[in-house]
Amino acid sequence: MTTKAGTPFQLYRSTSDATIYYLVGGWRTADEHIAFLSSPQAVEFAKAIGQYVSAEIVQHIEGDIDTLGAVRPKRLRVTLAKLHESEAIRWENQWKSRKGAGGWDRSASVQKDHQAFAKMGEVTDSPSAFGGNIEREMLNWVWIDDAASGDVFGKTSPTGTAKMKSFELEHVLG
Repeated sequence: MTTKAGTPFQLYRSTSDATIYYLVGGWRTADEHIAFLSSPQAVEFAKAIGQYVSAEIVQHIEGDIDTLGAVRPKRLRVTLAKLHESEAIRWENQWKSRKGAGGWDRSASVQKDHQAFAKMGEVTDSPSAFGGNIEREMLNWVWIDDAASGDVFGKTSPTGTAKMKSFELEHVLG
């Protein structure tokens, strides 16, 4: 699947749990994203997905997926970090020079602001996946990069205070 602006979506599977899949892609603008979610094509797409799997979580990451390139790597590494909001600026600056894509998880605010997400949750029979997670004073950072590029930070965070975990995905389709 490709958006009208030409941003490709690709399906990846977790290398540690073959039952977990990730759809990696994005839109150039929030308006383009909302326009798609409000379209009949989005409902068709969600129904097709819902016939085979349920969505456990849907994340909205504020970042530029195009930095991964039009031809994405066959294996991706996803790094998740949870940290206090007081560390946000310092944390973000440490990632600017790294090759990859990612940013802050804005799921809770994005999904609460737009009714289209509730509809997607109903159609996929996964309403809780589209609700986001609000935890005051804590932020979630998501970073995606080429798994072949080496270990980003190992098992500890660059600030030493964030709770981090990483996992790999392998390309399936798209």
